Amino acid sequence: MIINIRAFGVDHLHSNTVILGFAEMLGILAGLLLILYTRRHWLWAGSVFSISGFITLFIWLIPTNIKEHRRIGFDMIFCICLKMANAMSMAILTTCTKEMVKLEKRPILMFSVTTYSRLWLLFAPFITALSIIHHLIPITVFAFLGILAGLFMTFLNNSFWDDDQPKIFDVPSTEIYRKNSQIIISRRQSIVSEELDEMPYVSIANILSSTCDIPAIVKN
Repeated sequence: MIINIRAFGVDHLHSNTVILGFAEMLGILAGLLLILYTRRHWLWAGSVFSISGFITLFIWLIPTNIKEHRRIGFDMIFCICLKMANAMSMAILTTCTKEMVKLEKRPILMFSVTTYSRLWLLFAPFITALSIIHHLIPITVFAFLGILAGLFMTFLNNSFWDDDQPKIFDVPSTEIYRKNSQIIISRRQSIVSEELDEMPYVSIANILSSTCDIPAIVKN
């Protein structure tokens, strides 16, 4: 994406690079939020990546008879959308890939993922060279690759290859969670009340007499 920034004009090279860099930071932040606050972050990341790639294809609908700076601005809006989705997916891919296998298989998996990603990165200059034909062809290729990558990410599951964790085929609804939590709370309250009833009654006078010596009061 950043390599393809020259296709949108050399005059706006610095500003477009800063915009895409800021979009990448926002995408990494979005990936962090998905990792922390969602259980199916692969599904969310894949869906967002596919939708962003599909939206980027509408870049061809931008009219060519408008001013150049406006056309470049509209083009950058679609590039920002795809760049944020790409950064979010890369953050989840780098952080959560090792969770899909057991501990002894994680080093070889991360080595394979890193090598495979760098191998595909070698084809990026050849894709950007297609801008000689039309300046929107490289971003279109990246959009199609984003759609395919997003669809593949939706099929990933953290617990599918992990035999140590139980398989959950049906996710309980919020109503079932609420009922189960109420049952657990009522059971704990009943256990605590039974333990309190079984405890022997001890008066305050017995406690004081056992802990300290009360001197006898002698009446004259």
